Amino acid sequence: MKKKPLIVLLCSIILVLTVSFLFSYALRGYATSSDVFEMQGATLVRYRGESEVVTIPANVTTVGQGAFEGNSYVKKIIVSSSVKTIEYNAFSECSALIEIDIPDSVEKIGSAAFANCKQLCDVSIGKNLQEMGSGVFAGCDSLQDISVNLNNAYFTCVDGVLYDAARTKIYQVLEKRKKPYYIMPA
Repeated sequence: MKKKPLIVLLCSIILVLTVSFLFSYALRGYATSSDVFEMQGATLVRYRGESEVVTIPANVTTVGQGAFEGNSYVKKIIVSSSVKTIEYNAFSECSALIEIDIPDSVEKIGSAAFANCKQLCDVSIGKNLQEMGSGVFAGCDSLQDISVNLNNAYFTCVDGVLYDAARTKIYQVLEKRKKPYYIMPA
């Protein structure tokens, strides 16, 4: 008679452990934990995780110089709406990075911020980006277009060429643009 409660207890423990394992396995690949983010005030100095999808914490205003540089795990970055600046080389050499959505809160992107992200193919830029350094997307071999918010008064992307809004300054002719030729605007 005492075996039945013991079996029920063991089955319950096994069930709890199984559900816990499956839940943690389902969340694998998503980084939100503060232990993988090295911070200095509101600046994200270094990401030390191995997740495929990374959400930048809500208290971050600056993604610091080289914060993700050389990361070979991250495929998608979710930038929180608190971020205003992405500094020099912040995401450079991220060999697995495919997608990033730069929200309306971001006002400045430093030089080479996404340089040599060979798999990067999906980029969107919000309406408040005002300043961009040189070579931000240099060496992004898979990038054929950038979606720039129509209300952005500073930048536009036409036929795979990233310009200032007046189309008087070229920031980048994208590697995989669809047209094999380029005609410079008057």
